[in-house]
Amino acid sequence: MLIEIRAILSKDKSKKYYTLEWGKGLGQRKATGIYSYVKPKDLIQRNHNKEALALLEIKQSELTIDYQAIGTQFIPTHRFKENF
Repeated sequence: MLIEIRAILSKDKSKKYYTLEWGKGLGQRKATGIYSYVKPKDLIQRNHNKEALALLEIKQSELTIDYQAIGTQFIPTHRFKENF
């Protein structure tokens, strides 16, 4: 299953909001709540963009593992909560 990261430009074109998409049907797109600046003004915004893209890669990987584990007894480590 291929999960793609899609960017949606804000109305004022200053930010990109990201979604994870694995199909065109109903319920096959997930909003991440992560954004990046289109034209970062300073070091803080550039660092924000780097961290946001790294976080997107992690979310994409976790979602891929979740969908590959469907129908198996494997529980991904990011879903497993230890009870101690």
